Amino acid sequence: MGTWQSLRLLAFFQVISWVHATGPEGRNKRCLKPPEMEGCSVILLKWSFKEGPNTCEQNFVCCEHPNSFNSKEECMKVCPPIRGKQPKPEKVNCMSWLLRGKVCYRYRFGWLPNRKGVPRWGMFYTGCGKWSNRLYFYDWKKRNCSEIKRPSSTAE
Repeated sequence: MGTWQSLRLLAFFQVISWVHATGPEGRNKRCLKPPEMEGCSVILLKWSFKEGPNTCEQNFVCCEHPNSFNSKEECMKVCPPIRGKQPKPEKVNCMSWLLRGKVCYRYRFGWLPNRKGVPRWGMFYTGCGKWSNRLYFYDWKKRNCSEIKRPSSTAE
């Protein structure tokens, strides 16, 4: 094979690699910005690409944020998942369910005594999916949440 044929073949493979680029380098820049709720006046429930799970998820985001889409289809078209990339294990805490904007958790409002026995007004809520058996409490006054540990039952 001659020099020009080798160069032409090399150029062909380079173009193919650009077309089929995967990973952050080949992604639309809109998909690389994590969705945010800070620094804006209007927050809406929209679709955004999340790099960790490698998919589009519905969540609250600034209305003018680049990584916000009106539908899942639009999000998946602009930010398709990277093939072969496994999602990172999901780290979930009590704040995750409040920030996600999902409607799968159950909740009610009520009083819960703190460590000193003083009743605190707040919201009891559960997680979703495999976390639906966990119970959380959001304290309105302190503006924080915690998981309520249920006493373990010992069957004898």
